[in-house]
Amino acid sequence: RKLSDTLADALGKLSGVNVSTSSNDSDATQTVSLEGQDASQTALSVNGIPLNSPGSAGNLRGMNSDLFTGANVSFGPQTGGFGGGGVGFMTLQPTLSWQSAFSFSAGSLGKNNYSAAESGSIGKLGLSLTHTFRATPSLLDGMQYLDASGLFYSHNGDRNATGTLANLRYQLNDAQTLSAMYMHSANSANMVCTQFTGPVPCGYGPDNTNNTSFDLYSLSDSALIGDTQVSASLYGTRVNTVNDLLNRYIAGVASPTGTQSTNYNNGLTVNATLPAKERHTISFSANSSNSRNNFTPLVAQAAPYTFAGHPSSYWSVSINDAIRANTKLRFNDSIGISHSSNAPSTLLLGFNTTWQPTTSDSYSFNYNIGGQGGRFGRQGILTDPGQLRIDCNGAIAYGSAPGDQAGASSSSSVRLNYTHKMNGGQISAQLYRQVQNGIVLPVDVNGTALVNSGLFPPNYFAAAQTNFVNACGVPIGTAFGPQNTYFSTPISGVQRVYEGFHLTGYFTLGNLVLEPFYDTQVAKANSSDLRFANPYAITIPGAQLPNVPLHRGGLTLDYKPPRSVFEWLVNANYTSSNNSQNLPAYTTVDAGANMQTSRGALTFAASNIFNTCLLYTSDAADDLTRV
Repeated sequence: RKLSDTLADALGKLSGVNVSTSSNDSDATQTVSLEGQDASQTALSVNGIPLNSPGSAGNLRGMNSDLFTGANVSFGPQTGGFGGGGVGFMTLQPTLSWQSAFSFSAGSLGKNNYSAAESGSIGKLGLSLTHTFRATPSLLDGMQYLDASGLFYSHNGDRNATGTLANLRYQLNDAQTLSAMYMHSANSANMVCTQFTGPVPCGYGPDNTNNTSFDLYSLSDSALIGDTQVSASLYGTRVNTVNDLLNRYIAGVASPTGTQSTNYNNGLTVNATLPAKERHTISFSANSSNSRNNFTPLVAQAAPYTFAGHPSSYWSVSINDAIRANTKLRFNDSIGISHSSNAPSTLLLGFNTTWQPTTSDSYSFNYNIGGQGGRFGRQGILTDPGQLRIDCNGAIAYGSAPGDQAGASSSSSVRLNYTHKMNGGQISAQLYRQVQNGIVLPVDVNGTALVNSGLFPPNYFAAAQTNFVNACGVPIGTAFGPQNTYFSTPISGVQRVYEGFHLTGYFTLGNLVLEPFYDTQVAKANSSDLRFANPYAITIPGAQLPNVPLHRGGLTLDYKPPRSVFEWLVNANYTSSNNSQNLPAYTTVDAGANMQTSRGALTFAASNIFNTCLLYTSDAADDLTRV
């Protein structure tokens, strides 16, 4: 974490974890995927409370990860119908004595952030408060030039994020504790486009913004009833995004547009653990969630590209038996049922065994079958032809379009893990394979496969052709039609196959700590749908999915000399080709020094110190100083 500007950056340095940003633009989203799976299959939670709806990818920027103190990663199927794994974030918790904390960082280009926190107790009431602020300037700030809007102006791509989180805990008695949490994040970004493939860079004109707010509340009760431990939580989230392009210009002509989208999700979780009997410990769990999306055009011109939202619900119940066969062998079996509003009920089965024949070696085996959670499908927003991302070099434009509703689905996964401990460290190897059938997969679909879908208003592609001519400076009659466009579209009924292995290690050589890892992640999809399998398709059935690198590796070195206040750190990360940045294989190196004092710590860190792919990244050689 000391080498990373944000917690999300630190997660991206872990084995099996990929944190990707949709673009270098100021309004880009940031998501996390595990083992090459789609980000919509990653369950995000904070203190055990869900942050994203089943089947919906969570935007880490919108949630403001600066409010979190740490995170843990779990691979394989998760509660709530998430098939790809989960990331559990943690926050500052109430303390008995009053404690204060403040941190500040400043980096190159004017980047800065601060965090202030307070925790303590008043009688039986414990509380913790955290407030954060982060300012992220754009490389284009203050630059005056003519762009595709047809205007010559000073560009501003600043992005600001604020967040507040409160935790309350009240101990009713020795056997019962109530807790509550509230979280609010607000993010604002001045719209600026960083793509430059035509005579002038892309752009929208000044005073266009993207604003996002995220709110979460939860109320939890944990009690010991007799010898049975029971816990229950009520929660709700609201995500509101306003894409305000009311001041947009295209080729010098005012073309206002804008949309507002709101996602609501609320749910309930209940868990109960019975007292252990002989070698068995029985537990029950149940959860339910209800979600809905609303999409509203800000101006009449945006109405043809805005589609109605639909509700989605999911629930599951299961019973688990943890069996301690002997001191070396343990089993964990579960059975349950799940149901989503857009699919029939599905049986849930799980089997896990852990065998530790010696104090140095341990083996574990997991097998799970079940279905997927609810998924938002044919709803949302079709990219306005004036908002298509045009690549003049390839005469291609990219956007997004509503897709299919989810249907019946199933999945099976198997995972085998081996860990060997030795003097001064340990090494672990993990093999996995997961097959998902009948699921929804977002795919870049060529416009020819969608032209008869009824999605596009009249003259949509004629308007796209006009914008292509203006953006790329080509003759007016240059051909540009559906075959030149690709839309990210959810397609149902797809089979996905994920398989691979992780190698991780932890070694100490005197005062030097080494943490290497190496991943191979195969991600394939199969479908006979014509939108998926056509001559223009980017996603090829049976081949590695686009933007999912086959290989990743990393090494972290941490050295602290004896009786020294300084700690020296270096991290190197390798990513093979076919990555989310569309770059050839590359390696980035971060380095830093941390000085520990009696009242805090001072860290100096530099990321991407060799300027790898400098022309393609907006945060290369980003120096940070933290207090």
